[in-house]
Amino acid sequence: MERREIEVFLTLAEELHFRRTAERLHLSTARISQSVKELERHIGTRLFERTSRRVALTPIGRQLLEDLRPGYDQICQGIALATAAGRGITGLLRIDVLGATGEHFLVRAARLFRHRHPGCEVRIRQVRLGEHLTSLRDGETELLFTGFPVHEPDLTAGPVLFREPRARRRTRAASPRRQPYALDPADEPGAVTTRLTRTTSWSDVVYVPFRNAVPLHWRLIRRVGDETHQMRAFAQAARDTAETGGLETRPRLPA
Repeated sequence: MERREIEVFLTLAEELHFRRTAERLHLSTARISQSVKELERHIGTRLFERTSRRVALTPIGRQLLEDLRPGYDQICQGIALATAAGRGITGLLRIDVLGATGEHFLVRAARLFRHRHPGCEVRIRQVRLGEHLTSLRDGETELLFTGFPVHEPDLTAGPVLFREPRARRRTRAASPRRQPYALDPADEPGAVTTRLTRTTSWSDVVYVPFRNAVPLHWRLIRRVGDETHQMRAFAQAARDTAETGGLETRPRLPA
């Protein structure tokens, strides 16, 4: 049994769809079909029931899946550990994040990263605005994940991983009445703001409408000239997470 046949079988057993299996393995659907036929010929029986509308495992196919999966995962993990050790992707990677939305994304990216590099621990910490650059510059963290723009000569930003539109709510920002730009809420009944709630009942405060808030562009930030194998591997896991919407896929055996 060839390694490619095992990989095709396990992926098709998960997807139960030839096109999705081909996309995951970067093969043509014809190559997937051919691999399945070769495997079935080698074993001597059908592993999948195939019609024009559905694909399903046969009882023998289900048994083969249960028998192969643990060994395949163990092989993948062993190769990943050896590769990570060879590339230095071990130890601890610390990432600061500014905001709950970014943290939710990072957790998914870290899960994929740990699946690929089980020898490297990821520690995620929320930080407050105004303190987020200090720990990065001081070396207390390796990466910062933020949706706010960072234009600093000693820091560099990676590509945008996802955009977060500002939530529009019928609330207004507080402002003292003495400010010339303060408006009466009745002046613009349709005004909306972003991420602000009315938390005060002060008599000398009115609410100023915010319009057309710029969406947040979430990126990984690091120090200039300080990229490691850990950072590069995590950035790749984050890009893959963004492309798949955070859905995890099982690792492929290296070619």
